[in-house]
Amino acid sequence: MVKLRSVAAVTRVRFPLGTPLPLFHCKRKSKQREFYGIMEPWDLNLHFVNNKNLLIIGLVVLVGAGFVIGALWLLGKKTSTATLPPPAAEREAPAPEQTSEAGNVEDSAQTPVEVASTQLPPATAPAPVPPPATVPPPPTPPLQAPMVISSSAFGQNQNIPAQYTCDSQDINPPLSMGNAPAETQSLALIMDDLDGPGGTTTHWLLWNINSAVLSISANSVPAGAQQGTNYDGKVKYAGPCPPLDDPKHRYIFKLYALDISLSLQSGASKSALEGAMNGHILAQAQLTGLYGYH
Repeated sequence: MVKLRSVAAVTRVRFPLGTPLPLFHCKRKSKQREFYGIMEPWDLNLHFVNNKNLLIIGLVVLVGAGFVIGALWLLGKKTSTATLPPPAAEREAPAPEQTSEAGNVEDSAQTPVEVASTQLPPATAPAPVPPPATVPPPPTPPLQAPMVISSSAFGQNQNIPAQYTCDSQDINPPLSMGNAPAETQSLALIMDDLDGPGGTTTHWLLWNINSAVLSISANSVPAGAQQGTNYDGKVKYAGPCPPLDDPKHRYIFKLYALDISLSLQSGASKSALEGAMNGHILAQAQLTGLYGYH
């Protein structure tokens, strides 16, 4: 058997702070030397190192074990709570009952909730919106009368008197012009025989007539105006002179209002005059006279 020695006989050994204390003081009889450690029970004298220290150490161990067990239990409970859905009773649990100031529980399902109703003012019809002010259109300027050309010697589609033909004095008839546009800078005149031998025949070319001129007297040319070459190769007026066997010819006096004054030399041909007027004609008018022997 192992002999227990008295506590007084135990040699006290001081260990540095933090060094584990030996629980047993063992002595081997055979070698008569002391050491610390675990030995066979048959050759040890087992004694407590210190009763007070053993009590403290036991309490610390118990408390630490309790903390570890409690922490493991809480961890397991949290894990099971997070993974499992809440019970049906908890999901469908009614809202907590409300208590009044006197401590009485009021049943929210039985007590109707009064909602203050805000009475809206009666709807009123919107004020009529006045129609948008209509802006009167700008006054339409009066239409300008078309430009005209006429003669006191004959009317439209009437016979030209013989004195203005090759059978008599062969002078130009009196002409009147009017209603030229305000932008007119000059006037031009072309007299053609639509039924001449071989086609249209030119009898008179006149251009750069002053826009203020309202008439051309018989046997005259307005001041500043220029004349071109007629079908006979002359720079002058050539009166009607149809063949004797032809029916009456149509002679047209065409008046043009131009926005420029032409830089065209006297004696120019009809084609040169028409080319110079191209793109500058503001208005035009015509007078038709007849002459023939049948």
